[in-house]
Amino acid sequence: MKIEEATVFTLRDNAFLALVLLHEDKENDFYLIPSTVWENPNEVFVSRDYEQEWQKSKAEWGINLSKKNLPELEVYRFENSDFFKQAVTR
Repeated sequence: MKIEEATVFTLRDNAFLALVLLHEDKENDFYLIPSTVWENPNEVFVSRDYEQEWQKSKAEWGINLSKKNLPELEVYRFENSDFFKQAVTR
């Protein structure tokens, strides 16, 4: 998954990425990911800057989705998010 950096998606406390993983044989997974995770890129939430002269793509943020990385997304599962918890208690 790619997100164009800066020109389209500015990192800030009130910007989120809604990620839905669709499954045929089980319930779908819903995640609410704060944009600020890309302030400190890691193995899952990556920053691709393409700073080499021969690289023509614009900088982008991305998510490395794999079975190995899925457990790292659990903290962002929609039902675990503060946003969801506040909405349910209203």
